[in-house]
Amino acid sequence: MTCIKYIWPLVLAGLFPFLYSCAKGSGVATCGDGYCQPSEDEDTCPQDCTQTGCGNGVLEDGEECDGGELGGATCVSLGFSSGSLGCTSSCAFNTSFCRATCNHACETVGQTRCNGNFLERCATDAQACRVWEVDQNCLDDGQVCDDSSGTAACADSCTDACVLDDGRCSGNVLQRCQAGENGCAQWKDVQDCALTNWVCAGAGASAACTDPCAHQCEAGAPPQCSGDVVQTCGADGSGCRIWVNGTDCAAAGQVCSGGACSCVHECADGTTRCLGSARQSCVTGGNGCRAWSTVQDCATTGQVCDTGSGTAQCVNTCTNTCASGAVRCFGDIIQSCQLGGNGCYDWVDGTNCATTGRSCSGNTCVCNNACSSGQTRCNGSVTQSCAQDGYGCWNWANGTDCAALGQTCAGGVCQAPAGAYTCSALSTSYSTIRYTGASLTADTYMIDGRYPFTLPFTYRYYGQNYTGGYLCTNGWASFGADPGTNEWNNTTLPSTLTPNAAIYIFWDDLVYSQSTWPDARLLYQTQGSSPNRVFVLEWHQSRIIAGGTESRVTMQIRLYEGSNAFEVIYDRATWLGAGHSATIGYENADGTQGGDIGTTFTGPPADNYRCVPN
Repeated sequence: MTCIKYIWPLVLAGLFPFLYSCAKGSGVATCGDGYCQPSEDEDTCPQDCTQTGCGNGVLEDGEECDGGELGGATCVSLGFSSGSLGCTSSCAFNTSFCRATCNHACETVGQTRCNGNFLERCATDAQACRVWEVDQNCLDDGQVCDDSSGTAACADSCTDACVLDDGRCSGNVLQRCQAGENGCAQWKDVQDCALTNWVCAGAGASAACTDPCAHQCEAGAPPQCSGDVVQTCGADGSGCRIWVNGTDCAAAGQVCSGGACSCVHECADGTTRCLGSARQSCVTGGNGCRAWSTVQDCATTGQVCDTGSGTAQCVNTCTNTCASGAVRCFGDIIQSCQLGGNGCYDWVDGTNCATTGRSCSGNTCVCNNACSSGQTRCNGSVTQSCAQDGYGCWNWANGTDCAALGQTCAGGVCQAPAGAYTCSALSTSYSTIRYTGASLTADTYMIDGRYPFTLPFTYRYYGQNYTGGYLCTNGWASFGADPGTNEWNNTTLPSTLTPNAAIYIFWDDLVYSQSTWPDARLLYQTQGSSPNRVFVLEWHQSRIIAGGTESRVTMQIRLYEGSNAFEVIYDRATWLGAGHSATIGYENADGTQGGDIGTTFTGPPADNYRCVPN
């Protein structure tokens, strides 16, 4: 039952019969009570639901942002290189998901390394960020790349630079010792830890990307209560998320509930009572809370306080208002009949059930179950799930404030905007998951095949939520149900022909064959931790159908939790052959919207791409 919690305005109006019938489950209208209920909105009850100030979704003076309204600001406009800008519940920019100006790929300009048989040198790009650039393909001179001495160079032969399967951190990049294309063991990039705002730590088998913080709260978490103190999710000097104390509700004579200060009224406006010889009236204080206030001490006139007339009065002789031992509900307060100092029996306040979010019914505190187990919903931009409190009552519990992530709440989950995508060139080195990912299949050969995958998080693509899809050997991945096709004949995008709801990383007539390339794999891996996970699909050493050992294709699709961005990344260092004519692009579920990066690629595009929903 939920109605008792909101009926005090009716009590104030003297409609006491509704109080008792509501406790048995009957409903009452709540518009005008000062609370915007789930059944009300700005159209049906503007006096309760029309908001001003922070939280109304309108950018006003003194606010950097409000909900999804960012005033045109982006991570880039704030001095970051990329990322997803959000807004906190206090209407300040949330830059937790913005990336720093530079995510350096190497430590020192001029430093060299081997990437397969490519000799790479650390240089600076146009933004003064350190990146690896190809200096020479050693194969052009009939040599191999060797870095066993610590300084990479082209040589006639090579020596193992490391022990297979060993691990290390190169700056913030996790590396593993793997068999190199030069015929010797080489250090290979496995994961750029900065992509998930983590750091690389440890050495040997223990080297891994780790979260440097022991976060106390999730990014986008709404305010909470610690006793009567309102806390918000902020950050300490190291950028770790902590709960920060705010308003102490008790200082204003209020309590903290649902992350905000609110009143638990002691009485109904205009009612009176006797407390010993004092005649008291219910008044509203400066904090907006109703409390008992002494009007007169009847003892000063030699009288006693009595409520026999229905209101508290100073009289010479009192009368019994109730019978000894009787108990009743008065609003949400449990009252018992006790002998007063005036010599008569009167009602005395006991437990106020409202202080625990419950109602008084049958002379006891009962739950106002607002929901049932398993339910979810949105409360404005905040996700909510139904949970039991310490009294066993089912109430809505706040989850993530989607607005703080620059997203909206729908169906109880945060969702990035639907609509078109904006794709931009992405400068990042290739990090294979060959030795850390899981295989999608035990097959050793497949032409025109597809394999299902399950996502570890809900991914929103063109306005629809997906929890899985299918990887096709022909260079594309679709979302949702089985597309029923392994289509290899690539076309321009978008196209209403199946497959749809797909990302086409390199759509051509490809084959997965371990007889051609023994290391060929179709792989998947989840990187990072909630709510910043990345799901990776990798085509490792596939080839064009007629290419044989003259053709080799390795590439990844990366799906980002929260932002719902995706990336297409290519391993150019190991790519072989130019006999392709592939399509790269993406499209929605009915093939009516999409983007076509190109349809006649004979090799990987010059750039990797990151695509973000508008």
